[in-house]
Amino acid sequence: MKRELFVLAICGMMALSTAASATTITLGFDSLPSAQGFTFNGWIVRSDWAGENQSFSVDGEMLHQDTTGIGAPDGIVGGNYWMPSNLSSSSTFSLSVRARVTDFQAYRTAFDFGFGFWVQNGDKSAAFSITPTAVSRLNNSNLPVQVSISDNASFHDYIMDGSFANGTWSLSRDGVSLGTWNYTLASSDRVIFGDSASYSNAAGDISSFSYTYSSVPEPSSILALLCGMGGFGGMIWKRRSA
Repeated sequence: MKRELFVLAICGMMALSTAASATTITLGFDSLPSAQGFTFNGWIVRSDWAGENQSFSVDGEMLHQDTTGIGAPDGIVGGNYWMPSNLSSSSTFSLSVRARVTDFQAYRTAFDFGFGFWVQNGDKSAAFSITPTAVSRLNNSNLPVQVSISDNASFHDYIMDGSFANGTWSLSRDGVSLGTWNYTLASSDRVIFGDSASYSNAAGDISSFSYTYSSVPEPSSILALLCGMGGFGGMIWKRRSA
């Protein structure tokens, strides 16, 4: 009897651990993100562009981005980093960044993602960007919408989190909520940061970066596991009653 109860307890603990499984990825500053599992993405570039090392550098304490002067009115992008998001339709995520932007160039209006952050699951996307004076998000037309007018030339803590199951994501700055919105459409499953917009460029720094995602079992999987535990419990009760 004691052994059966012990097995049932182990099954319960496994169910809880499965439902709360989480993975955290952090960024270090002794090497470029491309040496830490991220892929560097250099978009349309000029022949005189030196590549990743011209746009990004590290000093042991932070990652520096400077794409000012690299982009131009012809839509050149200085580059960004990405890695698979490992998210499903029922996943939750949290992207925590401490960052600042000291310079910004926009060659067209409504393009201010020269220093931005994305989380995508292949179907839906959450994204925000910062300039020295504003924080923006993407709307359903994938155009920036300002959500805060603020001084971002000094470091601030930004947290973007959400659940793809409930259809919304949120953004906060220094613990103050900036809003909650529906997801926009996406065609890739990536976590992205850096200069990801044509016609805008920025100089900024990241001194802390962590991405946490949770794999939440589908309801059918949870139901099957609970039914199995219930059946096992029924077997124990039947043996006690015999």
